[in-house]
Amino acid sequence: VENIAYCLWREGCRDFFVATLDEGLELRSILRKANIYVLDGLLEGQDKAFDKGNLVPVLNDIGQIEAWCRYCRILKTALPCVVQFDTGMNRLGLAPLEAERLSGSPEFLSGITVRGIMSHLACGADPGHPLNERQRASFNRIRAKFPDISASLANSAGVYLGQPFHFDMVRVGIALY
Repeated sequence: VENIAYCLWREGCRDFFVATLDEGLELRSILRKANIYVLDGLLEGQDKAFDKGNLVPVLNDIGQIEAWCRYCRILKTALPCVVQFDTGMNRLGLAPLEAERLSGSPEFLSGITVRGIMSHLACGADPGHPLNERQRASFNRIRAKFPDISASLANSAGVYLGQPFHFDMVRVGIALY
């Protein structure tokens, strides 16, 4: 991990996505200034560890958003997060209808800094799969509700689907290898 992290940092990578809090803490011990996002979300009792480790949780449900907001209000500090929407992967993320709720009630997100929104492609490795285009269209509708927030849809396979899937940031993982 250390060699890969240093190599990516030297090449200009500043944003890193990891699966779990433990992976994020390990990477933080290697890269002090990187933006490290944890895809697993904010599990119960992890708020202090995210804060202390300067890690950014990818919030995957309303309960996680509420917990992060509560923690930030206690600190009186708006800590960053990313909100994930499920556009078809059916694994993690808020339902697209929740985008309306969040964008229509800014007070719901008060006290936190939403650094980005994201989703994950279910069939990106199959360029002709119709779900890719449906997910992109769904994500575009969500993105329209958060026009000033960075957006990310393409995982490793999604990078090869072309520019319309790239948005502001791509999350290249396994394709690095």
